[in-house]
Amino acid sequence: MKIFDFNPDEYVPAFAQRGYVHIEKGLSEDFFALLSAHVVQTLEAGVMKDFALGDKQQALYRMPEERIFCTELKRTVGAICRINPERLLISERHVKSYNEDANPSPPPHKDRFASELAVGFPVHVPRDSALVLYPETDVVVNPFNSWAELREGIHPKHHPEKILKAAKPVEIRDSPGDVIVFRGSAIWHLRSNPAGTIILYLKLNSFNCDTLGEDPFTSDYLKVARTPQSLSDAELRVSIPLISRRVDSVQKRYNRDWRETLVVSIRGSATLSIDEMEFKALKLMDGIRSVGSVLDQACLGSGPESGLAMIQSLAQRGIIDLLQHESERSLQTDERP
Repeated sequence: MKIFDFNPDEYVPAFAQRGYVHIEKGLSEDFFALLSAHVVQTLEAGVMKDFALGDKQQALYRMPEERIFCTELKRTVGAICRINPERLLISERHVKSYNEDANPSPPPHKDRFASELAVGFPVHVPRDSALVLYPETDVVVNPFNSWAELREGIHPKHHPEKILKAAKPVEIRDSPGDVIVFRGSAIWHLRSNPAGTIILYLKLNSFNCDTLGEDPFTSDYLKVARTPQSLSDAELRVSIPLISRRVDSVQKRYNRDWRETLVVSIRGSATLSIDEMEFKALKLMDGIRSVGSVLDQACLGSGPESGLAMIQSLAQRGIIDLLQHESERSLQTDERP
């Protein structure tokens, strides 16, 4: 069963120029019929308590024939956005259902950092509801992996209601069966008159970030990650190190005495401390360089034992993954749209 019923190449210029596309009746009729039934089942199965925020409920979408679904989704979105589909992963797959008493004029927001691309499949949209985008004003990517962190840290003069006051909005009157793709973490957006709206949102990125663990193939990816204890020094040096999918952030913190601490935050785990050399090595890990190349550029090439021990420690603590084959590396190359 095909998901989409359009040629993605036709929408490349529009997305490149505007950062969004609206494809009317972009879903195939057969898939939309299946989606409508699955959405009902998904919501009946229970909502996600951690995402029951404000005036909408969210439920994790269970994909039909996951491998086929993901392949077509990534291939199509990749074609529209001119990204190698093998570099895309799904960072979120939520059915969103708005309460009947939802605020008709909610404030604009940006998606979290891992939501580089937002792909919407409307299932039920009331006549007066619309997706409102601000694609020409303050299109800076949200650096945090939550909207709440960005909102709490914004200086009052940068609040969206102020910087967007004179901005020209784009109103997308979407309908069931349509497809919407936009830069979710960069473009301010809102759903006007959302009461009763049901929509499946799939969020993707091209930089290996899956802090929620919602990509169906993250478990497969972790199976091919190499265990440092099982590798000889020679094998470890040719492995490809990559910051773990579950890493939320790497930070420099200062206490009130201005003492600096370097820490790595992993979703669902404790915050881990790292030293300056580990920090330097992490910044060099791009999914292409080998362990040996990273150590050489971090000036640890002359001390292989200490450098390899550092890499082993980072892997054992879940801060990095170690990959081996060229096919695995191609999945991880960081190429932003």
